[in-house]
Amino acid sequence: MTNWMKLIGAITIILASFAGVRGHVAEESSPLQVMTKSVTEDLEAIRIDLWIPVIEGMADRALQESINRQLEERIMSFAAELAAEAKGAADEAKEADLLHRQYQAYTRFDVYGNQETILSVAVTFYQYTGGAHGLSFIETVNVDLGAGRLLTLTDVLPDARHREILLEAIREEIAAAKDYYFPESLNLTVLPDEGNFYIEGDMLVVYYDLYEIAPYATGMPTFKIPLSLFN
Repeated sequence: MTNWMKLIGAITIILASFAGVRGHVAEESSPLQVMTKSVTEDLEAIRIDLWIPVIEGMADRALQESINRQLEERIMSFAAELAAEAKGAADEAKEADLLHRQYQAYTRFDVYGNQETILSVAVTFYQYTGGAHGLSFIETVNVDLGAGRLLTLTDVLPDARHREILLEAIREEIAAAKDYYFPESLNLTVLPDEGNFYIEGDMLVVYYDLYEIAPYATGMPTFKIPLSLFN
């Protein structure tokens, strides 16, 4: 990590809002903000373009600092690992007198929530390692601002009946667009991973990873379910 940090260029701070649109400045009346720490570097082996979310204004400052630290460490680790891999690939290509395709490591994030009760920060990771196409995945942090704790999908839907309602709603959406999914997904019995969700207003949004229930062309399948469905 130390060697990698020497490669990092300038850091700038821009505002992002407690809303679902990147780059939108939060209203001054809202004490809660999500800032963006930007890290960019364009090297022969890899291009790095990172957005790191920085939460400000939480009542629980210890939890806020813990979340911010975890987010930054996760994103920087992602870039560092890919940078090391890219350097190795570039060195091998040079020794073999072959063309090295520049790797790419990008992160972006979206901020969602439910008024002042839930904060969801969804970080999209993108990596390209010289193949036919890159790969993306999303990692989300969901915070119960009132209780001052992180949330999992089980926390939101602790009742088995509610989880079955969610599965049935997902299966209905898959059936309505079955050509975009693997055939076995019509009888889906598995919910997304515990962290693969966020709250957007009065909607519970869950998503599956690439290739989990659909081909690459479909992307990461996302399902928006009204929270009212769970009473």
